[in-house]
Formats: sequence, structure tokens, C-alpha cells
Amino acid sequence: KLTYPAYNLSYGAVYSLKEVLDVFLKVEPSFRYQVVSENEAADIAYDVNQQRGILDISHLRNDTGYQPLYDLESGIRKYLTWLRSK
Repeated sequence: KLTYPAYNLSYGAVYSLKEVLDVFLKVEPSFRYQVVSENEAADIAYDVNQQRGILDISHLRNDTGYQPLYDLESGIRKYLTWLRSK
């Protein structure tokens, strides 16, 4: 029985942008990125002062027994495999 109107669906961990980029570099060595200053044009705007906390998955876990299948690295690997299959 679901007891909440909405649930967080995530791994239940928070990662910095640098950590995500480092994993992309690890699993796809040809991946490249460049950090630019605030005054330069960027493809992705990112505010280093904006932080997002961990999404609490305890309600989903308690109500359904949910267990994440993928951590950051395995999720990125799986996603890239899926992209390449298209």
C-alpha cells in the first residue's frame, strides 16, 4: 500500500559535478569537457553555490522494498551502453 502521494526515485546519494565528470572520464576515455569562467559562454550553466541534497528514498524503500540497482558508475555505464545500441 502506497502511503505518500509522491516518492523520490534515486540511488539515495549525492554527487558533485566533478564526481560525475570523473566517472564519465573513467568509463569513456574519449569524453572531454572544459570548465570556463563565469564570463565565458558555456553549454551548461552551473552555479557552484547551488547545492542539492540527497533525495530521501526511505518512504519508497519502506512502502515497496525498493533497492537501487545502479550506483553512479554502473548507471552511467548502463546508460552509455543503451545510447550506443540506438
